[in-house]
Amino acid sequence: MAKSIKRRLLGTAALLATACGLTTGAIRWRRDPVQSKSRAHRSRPVRFSPPMPRGARHLPGDTLPCLAQMARSDNGSVAIEFAFVASILVVLIMNVLDFSRLIWAHMEVDYAAQMGAQAAYKTCSTGTPPATTNCSDLSNKVTTAIQSTSLGTAVTLASGSPSETYYCVSGATLQSVGAYSAPPIPFNCSAAGSSSTAPGDYIGVSITYTYTPTFAGLTLATAQTLTGSSVGRLN
Repeated sequence: MAKSIKRRLLGTAALLATACGLTTGAIRWRRDPVQSKSRAHRSRPVRFSPPMPRGARHLPGDTLPCLAQMARSDNGSVAIEFAFVASILVVLIMNVLDFSRLIWAHMEVDYAAQMGAQAAYKTCSTGTPPATTNCSDLSNKVTTAIQSTSLGTAVTLASGSPSETYYCVSGATLQSVGAYSAPPIPFNCSAAGSSSTAPGDYIGVSITYTYTPTFAGLTLATAQTLTGSSVGRLN
């Protein structure tokens, strides 16, 4: 009975040693040669300790500290912290991507409007005004130009575009002095403070583009309609 209890205790100690990276001496039962001479039929346990590997420690002194270290292990908490921080980083990255696309779309819309005004000038500057009436290929050329950016065919002409208006220079800005009519009215820029100056014939291009965020509902960016406009002088 005593031997059985002792073996169970040694087995438990060996399991703890394995979990903690420790080594214990193995218990082997053998016949003591000295005792065998006097007591041929009796045997007693003799402790046999094999060579210990480098870095190994003995029981029982290190058992309790090792168990305490296992109880304080933070392997699980590190995984939870990483998952929490990673989720925040993913949301931040998605917001950066969506707002970067929104800023890029704003720039491309402005650029597309300028391309449309340049196409109107190249196509109709040498024709007879009004260009919106006499320049038959105006709308097609402007549409092709505004859709030549990275936004592609998602860019469309706004209602009533392209438009044609008379402008006069007023300081550092342009002042509208009336729509085109035949014969040209007004005949001068008196409304802008220069009665001796003839107004210029300008083509206006206005466009629209619908922006949709890539991660809609997961970021602060929202779907919206972007507009752009540009004005170019024909003559």
